[in-house]
Amino acid sequence: MGIAKAVQYLFGYIDFEVGGAEPESFMSAAMHANVDLWAVRKLDACTLRARSRAINLKTIRQLCAQTGNSFRLIRSSGFPVAARRYKNRFGFIAGIILFLALISYLSSFVWRIDISGDYTAVQKSQILAILAQNGCSIGSSVASQDEQALKYAIMRGTTVGGVTVNFRGTVALIDVDNSVQKPNVLERTYHCNIIAKEDGIITDIIAYNGVAEVEEGQSVRKGQLLVNGVYDSKIMGARLVHAHAKVEAQVLRTLSTEVSYKQSTRLYTGSRSSYSYVQILGKKIPLTFNTESPYEDYITDVRYTPLVIGDDFELPVVWGQYIYSEVQSFDVMLTYEQALQRARAELDEMERVQMREAKIQDKIERITETDAGVKVEYIYSVIEDIGVEQEIYSSNSEQ
Repeated sequence: MGIAKAVQYLFGYIDFEVGGAEPESFMSAAMHANVDLWAVRKLDACTLRARSRAINLKTIRQLCAQTGNSFRLIRSSGFPVAARRYKNRFGFIAGIILFLALISYLSSFVWRIDISGDYTAVQKSQILAILAQNGCSIGSSVASQDEQALKYAIMRGTTVGGVTVNFRGTVALIDVDNSVQKPNVLERTYHCNIIAKEDGIITDIIAYNGVAEVEEGQSVRKGQLLVNGVYDSKIMGARLVHAHAKVEAQVLRTLSTEVSYKQSTRLYTGSRSSYSYVQILGKKIPLTFNTESPYEDYITDVRYTPLVIGDDFELPVVWGQYIYSEVQSFDVMLTYEQALQRARAELDEMERVQMREAKIQDKIERITETDAGVKVEYIYSVIEDIGVEQEIYSSNSEQ
């Protein structure tokens, strides 16, 4: 329900018809009297239908009489009408008040944690454990959550490349991004050099702290010194610093996949079995005694519908269903063209996920056919920061 409809229901509204030789005269009178009208439509040359707030009923009757038009009330709706209907049913009204109070109370807790994006099963377990350690779990208070603190805790305690944490009503939304490699950054109090984490050709180097040992256009090897953390000053002499720089280089990246001509496929037989459940406060309650699949080979589809009020408030009540669909396995043989098409589709998806942040300069496709299938490689030339910090260990380090 939108905000406008909610306001209409709260204050009540009426649907009515105005008839006469000139129903437009009523519209003009309503405009001058500041009477709000909406959903106005002309039924014929002498009749129009409109909607207005219930509080305007008396004024609308008077305006119809003044302009020589007839008035017909079609319907009164909204909370005031419902309240009058149940005004003598105190138990019903008390139940509504209690329900609203319960809704208000429950809306202050986290009832679902959604983790989306590119992540492994191990990373998911780590994220849930870190969230719980930092006070974010099912049933915890929404008001006590610090999105930035949770984000940094996940970054420190897991191997994910990036993560965002947001709260939408009673739902915690965790979006994981592993398309970028997690940087290995030392504390600035440590002395360090910057070395190359892989082979490449330097395209840009800016040394913010330390001494650059390579220049643009130079080829470097993995482990080669790029920025020296030993700074030789004519005034202060040699001293150790925490080298800090941007070192971009042209490097090679390869994505590959192999598709066999012989493929095993599973086809639905059309037979299905299912059972429903209700989940309350995280506790799943089956609504049938038999919850197992009757088939040997099957695919499980879990569907659930949380009880949601408005756009953001999700109650800790879920109606769900397990659907078991029977399948049979068959072996099929792909042609060369089919195997190649499937391999390219797999690589295109890998590229979309793994290379979406890469600065791609060039791309080459390499196809290798074997007796068993087709191997396809995408070889990229990309621009990346190849600098990685390497701590300098010295008993004579100047502080």
